[in-house]
Amino acid sequence: MAKSIYNLKSKYRWCLTGTPAQNSVSDLYSLIKFLRFYPWCIEQWWNSQFPKDVKKTTSNDLVKMKNLLKGILLRRKK
Repeated sequence: MAKSIYNLKSKYRWCLTGTPAQNSVSDLYSLIKFLRFYPWCIEQWWNSQFPKDVKKTTSNDLVKMKNLLKGILLRRKK
């Protein structure tokens, strides 16, 4: 199903989620890939920027993730 969704042809794309990274960083990658947010949607690029193992995540990785999300995420607080 994900392959079909990634192949949708459209001029604009958007996602709605309450939890963009519920289980792991790869959850977030699938949303970035759907949105075609370059270069982050290229798997090799993503893997070079963020470790797959969450336990190996550094503070620098978190800063990069925060900056990425700041540019594409609209967050509403209760």
